[in-house]
Amino acid sequence: MRVKAVYTVEASMVMAVCIGIVMASILLTFHIYRETVTELASTAKSVDDAATRFRQIQFGKEVLDTITSKEK
Repeated sequence: MRVKAVYTVEASMVMAVCIGIVMASILLTFHIYRETVTELASTAKSVDDAATRFRQIQFGKEVLDTITSKEK
């Protein structure tokens, strides 16, 4: 009894396409990661400035609240 090799050939083509899709998605993920790191590196200063300003504003509010609060 002989078995035809049609399924083996089809399976090898399906596996090649699946591996190609997986590899393409991995490469795309690394590309997006690199773009994100580059973008964050170029805008890191503005992010730090925003955080520093927020902390200064919060500190200023606490100082004003302390100064304007009346002792009971």
